[in-house]
Amino acid sequence: PRPSQSLTLSNTGRGDLIVRAVECGEGLSTPLEPGLAVPPGGSARIEVRLDPSADGYGARSSFLLLVTNDPLRPMRRIRATAVIEERHTNGNDTITMYPILEKRALAEQIWLMKILAPRVARSARPGQFVIVRADERGERIPLTISDYDAAEGSVTLVIQAIGASTRKICALGEGDALADFAGPLGRPSEFVSTPPEELRRKRFLFVAGGVGAAPVYPQVKWLHERGVAADVIVGAKTRGMLIYTEPMRAVAGQLHIATDDGSEGDKGLVTQVLERLVGEQGRRYDECIAIGPMVMMKFVALATKKYGLKTTVSLNTLMVDGTGMCGACRVTVGGRTRFTCVEGPEFDGHEVDFDEAMRRQGMYRNEEQRAAAIEAEREAGHQCKIGLDK
Repeated sequence: PRPSQSLTLSNTGRGDLIVRAVECGEGLSTPLEPGLAVPPGGSARIEVRLDPSADGYGARSSFLLLVTNDPLRPMRRIRATAVIEERHTNGNDTITMYPILEKRALAEQIWLMKILAPRVARSARPGQFVIVRADERGERIPLTISDYDAAEGSVTLVIQAIGASTRKICALGEGDALADFAGPLGRPSEFVSTPPEELRRKRFLFVAGGVGAAPVYPQVKWLHERGVAADVIVGAKTRGMLIYTEPMRAVAGQLHIATDDGSEGDKGLVTQVLERLVGEQGRRYDECIAIGPMVMMKFVALATKKYGLKTTVSLNTLMVDGTGMCGACRVTVGGRTRFTCVEGPEFDGHEVDFDEAMRRQGMYRNEEQRAAAIEAEREAGHQCKIGLDK
């Protein structure tokens, strides 16, 4: 087992970050005492020692700090998880912590998580994504950035618990930490590089379906902060599945809501609202940006094409490894093969072969269902004796 680990506690806030309490799990110890103060912009190195007598391959133990930069507010928990492994190291390994600062439910099986990741937060731009892993043996999950705060050093993600890996991530709580948080990846939205004067002369229409409202929000917010008008259509099956409506209302020019059952806003599809705005009312937009289920983006692109309205779609649901190496994100755009992870995730919606993209999207459905079934059996206490759960 590793004799010790070196942790770096960084302060990205405006006031001193003070350690109020230290808790070490079984097999761990540290010379750190409460009272350590880290000034704004500073960092402190903390040594966490592993008891040489600790054993049990794969056993997990936690190191927990309770910190605050405001004595009038609740303390914040920062936790690192140590895994006892039989492997040799050069003694320079570092545990990198990506603690969950905030977690709350947005809708059934849809969670918002705010992660402490200062370097990613400083570099993030609208349209980009990150790759996360719940633990050292976890699957790589690409997730589009839903918001970021460079001053706080935080990145916000919205995760829908569908498969085994997303359920594992959503089972974590405030104070827990993600093993990996890589990014920002992908190309930022095209309008980010447009000169401000030219940008302010344009008018944007965003169409968001379901969880797609989350990655639409930072784009509309970015434009709003620069004085650019953007109307937004948000759709969901029912009122209970709508997310980000209030934050979106605060930054959108006009917010239009559509639900399949009419429980809020217009009854019907987002494409019907689009047809009313552009076709019936004659509203003029320079660009439409659609993010949501693949079939929704397909029909949004078909609707806007007859009006000659430039349309950008985000194909983030195709991504697997996030680097383009696995090839699962291949998509035909304008007759050419493109890689969503590295050349996207945003493309011209009028040139995307959506039928091919939807077929590719279902390639791993059997594997996902099998992984979910294995995870459910494990949770029920079943242990496979012949290796079928590998």
